[in-house]
Amino acid sequence: MRIHLEHRIEAPLELVERASLDPRLDEELASLPNVAERTVRERDVHADGSIHRVVRYRFTGPIPPAAVKAIGGSVIGWDEVGDFNPDSHEWHFEIRPHLFAGRITCNGRYAFEPEGDDATRRVVDVDLKVRVPLVGGRVENVIADGLKDNMNSEAELLSSYVAGR
Repeated sequence: MRIHLEHRIEAPLELVERASLDPRLDEELASLPNVAERTVRERDVHADGSIHRVVRYRFTGPIPPAAVKAIGGSVIGWDEVGDFNPDSHEWHFEIRPHLFAGRITCNGRYAFEPEGDDATRRVVDVDLKVRVPLVGGRVENVIADGLKDNMNSEAELLSSYVAGR
């Protein structure tokens, strides 16, 4: 499954990008809906401005009974391993689930693109595949819905954060 999202943020690229890299924003992102845990486990900033970051998540949103049965519980957790490239203004990430390693693959990118002088477009592309017999499609839809909700909420929070700066 391919997920594509675009968000417009009313601020110049440099300001949006700087805010997105601010560790204080990471703290605010812990308040996203359906997230019981969002903890930055690693954050390595390199001299060239690139960043390697590992964020642990635990999802607490609604999960259909068939999906709960398929995954063996109602707690979905994962680590998001991401690398930021300041030259291309984008993050590349891989989601590493705590359950079903090898049966769920998810990776993607989000990029910041200028829209004129006063706005920035945040473009998100994600590839998600769940390989679980009989219910893989349902589990994939649950995960995709959760990712979309989180990424939309993340963009709103980033926009508010930038506006408050």
